[in-house]
Amino acid sequence: MSQGSHSSQSSLDELRGKLFPVCVRKHRDGRVSAVFPQFSFGIGAGMTEAEALQDAEEILALGLESLVEQGEDIPAPLETGPAKVLMREWNLPGVDVEESWAMVQVKPEHLLAEVPS
Repeated sequence: MSQGSHSSQSSLDELRGKLFPVCVRKHRDGRVSAVFPQFSFGIGAGMTEAEALQDAEEILALGLESLVEQGEDIPAPLETGPAKVLMREWNLPGVDVEESWAMVQVKPEHLLAEVPS
């Protein structure tokens, strides 16, 4: 991913309310996963789309906090188009899933750490 294509932010406070694209993948066995193509820190999971997206909200907050704690910049949310291009890297041959897209918001109640600006 090119860092030059979007700005970075270093404060969680600046991200509250921002929306990140997530690929919702419905697997043949009934499981649902929610993948943030621009991050590798976790995948939301559940038996329904709602459960997977709720899990993804928490994973997003924890992952962003971890980036800040490590002193790394947090990339601005991608547009859905570039996110779909990155998602191609997650697709495995022979894995049959139905994909749709949603946006997950950085919610204040999920952000545990207060980070000085």
